[in-house]
Amino acid sequence: MDVCLSIPCDTKATCKDNPAPALDATCTCNTGYEGDGLRTGSGCSDIDACQLNPCHTKATCKDKPAPSLDATCTCNTGYTGDGLNINACLVNPCHAKATCTDNPAPALDATCTCNTGYTGDGLVSGSGCSDMDACLDNPCHAKATCTDNPAPALDATCTCKTGFKGDGSFSGTGCSDINACLVNPCHAKATCTDNPAPALDATCTCETDFAGDGLASGTGCIDQYPMMLKKLGCWADKWLDRTMPSLEGTDKRLDGRHGNGFYMGYMARTDPVKKCYKVAKDRGYKVFAVQDSGECRSSATAGDTYKKHGPSTECIGGEGTAWVNDVYEIMDA
Repeated sequence: MDVCLSIPCDTKATCKDNPAPALDATCTCNTGYEGDGLRTGSGCSDIDACQLNPCHTKATCKDKPAPSLDATCTCNTGYTGDGLNINACLVNPCHAKATCTDNPAPALDATCTCNTGYTGDGLVSGSGCSDMDACLDNPCHAKATCTDNPAPALDATCTCKTGFKGDGSFSGTGCSDINACLVNPCHAKATCTDNPAPALDATCTCETDFAGDGLASGTGCIDQYPMMLKKLGCWADKWLDRTMPSLEGTDKRLDGRHGNGFYMGYMARTDPVKKCYKVAKDRGYKVFAVQDSGECRSSATAGDTYKKHGPSTECIGGEGTAWVNDVYEIMDA
């Protein structure tokens, strides 16, 4: 059934029957007309081209009948020209990074709008358009360098300075000192101290009695204790005429002393030679002795007195024995 036979459309519209099972038709206004095209609706009316203000302010506008889509502009008495409205954008008033929009009549100018990422009045004759510097808002951490991202980007790139790590952003993780000690650059007998940024390394300091650069990849830390002693031999001692006085009970490093006894505690002491060496050295003594498997003896004059009862062959394990001294000279005293 061709619905168009019932003439549902305006006389200025074209009718097109909609295929079955549809029971209606589509009405389309002809060129130069506007409306729904229906006889029972708004129909079709001539499009008034003058509504778009195509004419100059000193001209009279007359719409041309459809199917024409334009109008006739006639300059008023005393004026000459084509009567058309002047497009202010044709004279390129805007900066290269701005968008030009002609202002409708009766205005004679245009609006210049800087593109995304740029700032300014947009005018060639004004401040123009310059890249918007996102760094002016201080988005970066105090230890980061800010680099504005070129327009149309509206943000900046924050890069932590040498020796720091993080995203560099003030609102993010910021920048923190890289702790060079975390990669364990130091020897097991060294203390690691991170060097403040911009340094990327650490300082390795050998513990007391150790020497070297302290680095795991270098000379490390070498125990200096054995190299700082010279063994002077095994020498006899006597109960009533000691070659040098005992230092037991005078320094907490000489551990293991029990009550007023002279030997019971120190006989269980670990590293008795090394501990006696440290105590004697700190007092400025140059010679010391270990007797009876651990007892520490020394004095400022021990170097002159240790031989007075003659040599002995009874020393055991470098720690003497009862009434016999293993005697040592401190080379770094």
